[in-house]
Amino acid sequence: MAPETYRDTKENNGDKFGVNFVVGGAGVFEVPRKAPTLAKQIDSFKKMLDGGDIGKWQLRESVALVAISGNDYACVANMSGESEILDFIGNVTEEIAAGVERLRKLGVTRVLVNNLHPLACTPWQTRPSNYTECMGRGNLAALFHNGDLEKKLNASSNDNVYLVDLHRAFTNIVDPSDPQDTPQVAKQFSKNKLKPCCYSFDPNGDCGQVDEDGGVLYSVCSHPEKHFFWDDVHPTQARWEAVMGQLEKDIKDFLHITY
Repeated sequence: MAPETYRDTKENNGDKFGVNFVVGGAGVFEVPRKAPTLAKQIDSFKKMLDGGDIGKWQLRESVALVAISGNDYACVANMSGESEILDFIGNVTEEIAAGVERLRKLGVTRVLVNNLHPLACTPWQTRPSNYTECMGRGNLAALFHNGDLEKKLNASSNDNVYLVDLHRAFTNIVDPSDPQDTPQVAKQFSKNKLKPCCYSFDPNGDCGQVDEDGGVLYSVCSHPEKHFFWDDVHPTQARWEAVMGQLEKDIKDFLHITY
């Protein structure tokens, strides 16, 4: 069961043993949607601590997940050169590392941080090839991001921070270097690993888009469980199950979970 959202804890004064501060579309900076940044989400957590809504004793065996999935990089396409992109990647990873350190100083005992999946393998990027191959420089940017983030998290020499390797788990399915290493579960996506289940008839449109008369401007597949992606960027539930199946053991080992 997922933790309740921060919004619901404010409205209902609910259970504080697990709180989700995440906001869809957010990043470490104010991305186009102006969603609360990672720092502002941590501010909300601190506010609950300072107000006594979460007791310090509750943090003795606490776990935080910092999930940054690349929304900040929506602006990279408008950048002029490689050095500008690399500088920006460094700024993003610096903010993530700072957020992790801040959580630890607030008393969180273990922190999970995901790295970036191969960005060029999302349907948004694979559409020009009719969803047959990963395209663009998104994968290279993801590799730079992941390498820099790992370096900065390791700089703290902290055994209580764990980097969740989404990149490896995704790549094993959508773009394996050796098909023989592809996990068994990937076979269910073999024909639709780069193609979305829901897509707009308009190349610049969105899944779920309708015209002014309410007519649908999108199509939805018959078997979402056979698709790795739901829409241009978001995964299906089946995809997450396939990914987490590869990561579960290592995460449990880090958290000392034996069941």
